[in-house]
Amino acid sequence: MVAIHLAPNSQEQLNEELFQREQEELLAKMAKGPPPDEPWPEGCYGSRLAWLTFVGPSPGGHNINPQPGPRGQGVMPLWNGEYLDPCENWSKGFRISTQIFVETILNRSREHGALKLYNFANFDWVPNPNASNVPEERMRQGSNEVINHLNSVKPRVILTMERRAHKLLTDIVSKQYTICRPPFGNIQLLSVITRNGPKYHRQIDAYAIRGRGPLDGRFVLRCPQHPARIFNRDYADRVAHALRHVFVCMAIREKPISINE
Repeated sequence: MVAIHLAPNSQEQLNEELFQREQEELLAKMAKGPPPDEPWPEGCYGSRLAWLTFVGPSPGGHNINPQPGPRGQGVMPLWNGEYLDPCENWSKGFRISTQIFVETILNRSREHGALKLYNFANFDWVPNPNASNVPEERMRQGSNEVINHLNSVKPRVILTMERRAHKLLTDIVSKQYTICRPPFGNIQLLSVITRNGPKYHRQIDAYAIRGRGPLDGRFVLRCPQHPARIFNRDYADRVAHALRHVFVCMAIREKPISINE
């Protein structure tokens, strides 16, 4: 595992202490408080008190219903329990990448509760094995549930899993908040080495949310590769550390942000 380290400074330390304190407070609340009594909307999964939320176009799956019904109630939120389905039962890419992403972005190990502090929200509620085939119309129909989910949970970090989910979320958030995009320097994040040489991700989409409302101070980042398509632990590790680096830089207002991994 190769980490991306920032030069130590007092502001970075203060933010790290804040992030860790937030996570500890969420864990303590779940350990002591009563569990939720309302289910998630269909297509949402994981912890009721998440510090990290993955946002996608739709749940994965193999069976596509050509005539889906209206969005209904889904599963109960987890409360003081590890969310293991993505790590153990979802597709290969999720099984490889999820725990690495969660532990790295939170800077917290599974042993200290990391897998109790994340969840998923999807714009569409109908399972689809290919994110690019999710109908735009249904994503927009499900946008209220995603925003309500985020407003309720208030995760510190929101990780969109592909371009359309990122764009739709940004369009919605920008109607109420100010979008503060950081300046970037050189971005070189190794994706894969082919016969013709290495390929790199050259762009990271990210911003901080500012304004009056429950999402003030939250960070939104787009994963440069959908987690379901990350089949290599080293690749997952590079992406996770790059994402962590970006939102920490945004938190301490370091600029420009550069990545060379």
